Amino acid sequence: NATFTQSTGTVEYNGGAQTVGDFTYNNLTLSGSGAKDLSKVTGVTAINNNFVMNGTATATAAAALTIGGSVTLSSGTTITAGAFIHNVAGNWTNNGATFVNTNSTINLNGTAGQTIGGTASNTFYNLTLNNTFGTIPQITIGSSTTTLDNLTMTSGVVNLAGFAFTLGSSGTPSTLSRTASTTTNWMYGGTLSRFWLSGTAVSSSIANLYGLFPVGSSTASSYRPVAINSNASPTATGSFSVTHTNATTSTDLSPFYSDAGTNIVRKNDAQFVTATTATGGTYDIAVTMTGLLAGTLSDIRLAVSNAATTVTDFGTHLAATGSAPNPTAARTGGLITLANLVGDWRITTINKAATPLPIELLSFNATVQQRKVQLIWSTASELNNDFFTVERASDVEKFEKLTVVKGQGTKVSQTDYVLSDENPLAGNSYYRLKQTDFSGNVSYSKVVNVNVTEEATWTIYPNPTSGSEFMIGLAASDLGKDAYIIVQDLGGEELFKFMALSLNSIQLRIVSPQTLSPGLYIVSVAIDQQLVRQKLVVR
Repeated sequence: NATFTQSTGTVEYNGGAQTVGDFTYNNLTLSGSGAKDLSKVTGVTAINNNFVMNGTATATAAAALTIGGSVTLSSGTTITAGAFIHNVAGNWTNNGATFVNTNSTINLNGTAGQTIGGTASNTFYNLTLNNTFGTIPQITIGSSTTTLDNLTMTSGVVNLAGFAFTLGSSGTPSTLSRTASTTTNWMYGGTLSRFWLSGTAVSSSIANLYGLFPVGSSTASSYRPVAINSNASPTATGSFSVTHTNATTSTDLSPFYSDAGTNIVRKNDAQFVTATTATGGTYDIAVTMTGLLAGTLSDIRLAVSNAATTVTDFGTHLAATGSAPNPTAARTGGLITLANLVGDWRITTINKAATPLPIELLSFNATVQQRKVQLIWSTASELNNDFFTVERASDVEKFEKLTVVKGQGTKVSQTDYVLSDENPLAGNSYYRLKQTDFSGNVSYSKVVNVNVTEEATWTIYPNPTSGSEFMIGLAASDLGKDAYIIVQDLGGEELFKFMALSLNSIQLRIVSPQTLSPGLYIVSVAIDQQLVRQKLVVR
């Protein structure tokens, strides 16, 4: 009957069959081969920090268990959970354990980012996501995850990180409960699947929400659900899945696509890809997009991308709702079969002048002009474009920031940019654009290559050299100008400098005051406010 509260350290039960006491633990570890009964562990502070199961331990629990830290279930262990709620504030890691949790609920209710992962897949009976961390993602999936009965989305954006999240199982009813919000409660970065039942209506708004797929992107306020409603129910059970891939560009159609006599002329590159193993029924579908350009809502349509520059459609166009920047586009009419429902759904426009959708970078080019590299790029329109970072590299693996150029925010007309690299790298070099929007999302341009030849820049030869002298090759346009040369070691220490006034030759001989030791040096050449630094190898 004593009161035991553990403030530090770990209590480990590692014997045979044991009843784990009704104490407040700091860290609790179960190991050994015996069965452990956790039914005595109760209270809102049952385990302040971490709960670990190792070895071949088995554990049963029928009471509520609140875990202030993380849960780690090792290979070879078994935990059988009764009708109770586990509140977990940290990560859930399953490295190969058997987790039998019929009628139990795992509630991820942390205030920092949480992960469901491990080396094995995770299967829950009921799962509640109620994470209130202030940064997206609140929850990250690190292995394939299934919730058999009920998924409750109260708070938290989930990064699927390339994994599949499945709700339900074949022939068994399941429920999605979602607190309505445009700022939280969606999944991105992977595939969300629901199991449909034979002869059961699919609805996105009532009952079990079989037709609601709460997907989105990694940016704030980017809830982009896919809503499906059946006119005739499926005739055989199976899964239906949605994978959303974000994009900030669009593609002009060639040729245009006539949707009941009205031409669709451009498609957004963000994808809503659907797949199914179910059979039968007819359906309506609606897709919501966020972050588009301003325009006319009635120009927005929903279509299926069927090739690089073409689309098709099924059913009948429904007038879009919401706003042009954040529309919900739909198709209906009871003519969309399950086979028609599967595809790559896109937001499109019938008027790219009035309702353009964001467009990709038109061009990006680099040319050499009088020892300088001129960079020119153009955008047809911009969406929430904060800035461009111009990056340069001597090889395509190691880009570094050259400068930053302010973007136009949101603009529906063409913008041309010109930038000069005053001190380019000698020989082959590479440039690319890194575009960053106001939400911090980035995209990259193609890589362009230039070759700054000996005629276009100053060169050092012979290189490698003996260390007593070397030559600098100049351009004819440098004649009559003053040249300043500084030689430094790699630590930046100046070894000597040289000044030549009113150059009368394009070959400048540099004699070192003392023979340089073998190694690598930096030679800086400045002429007429132009500065070039090159490496000098001494052997």
